[in-house]
Amino acid sequence: MRTPAKQCIDTPPTRGVGGLRKTCQTLKALQSNPGPSVCGRIRIALLRTRHRLGRRSDPPRRAAIAAVLAVALVGCETAPQDPPKITLESIVAPAAPGTVELAERAFAEERYGDAKRLLDRVLIGDPENPRARLVIAELILASGASKEAAEAFGQLLERPEVKTRARQGYGISLMLLGDRENGLGSLLEAVEDDPKLWRAWNALGYYYDSKHDWAAAAESY
Repeated sequence: MRTPAKQCIDTPPTRGVGGLRKTCQTLKALQSNPGPSVCGRIRIALLRTRHRLGRRSDPPRRAAIAAVLAVALVGCETAPQDPPKITLESIVAPAAPGTVELAERAFAEERYGDAKRLLDRVLIGDPENPRARLVIAELILASGASKEAAEAFGQLLERPEVKTRARQGYGISLMLLGDRENGLGSLLEAVEDDPKLWRAWNALGYYYDSKHDWAAAAESY
């Protein structure tokens, strides 16, 4: 034999019976989607039905409504009450393919603000993307924060996709910080891997100038 609550869910009244029809509909919705919004409707139905119970004298109807509300209350107590957590990832569109390339081009054209906005979108979905992090390090260096730039480049020295350019940036940052000997080693490794890194060559020329090694400086420039 079905309980009043189960009967209410399976075959809800087609017409209002002292608030029972709406309560049954709400209870059925709670079973299929036990979320905070449905529980809010349960609480409203509870208040409305309690008010009507005080004015009704029909025991079967009273018992049915009481049973439905009891089940509804249990459902609300066990349903999740907190709203879904909103994260940055859920409200920002993922970066489209090719976004890193666009950021690299923007940086090369000294459109630093555009580059940063593009990279932010990439790093939301892929925070360890080495190419994006390399351009971030370049942006830090371009801002004049040599110490922070050295740290950012240093974290990429073992990433095979970007290690050569990371060594270039790391060496330049160290040169600017006055750590010329360590900077020299990083720059020499960079140009050995890629002889076309003109910024590394310029930094080497600066180093050799400071040592009055004019021949090496001229060769670097």
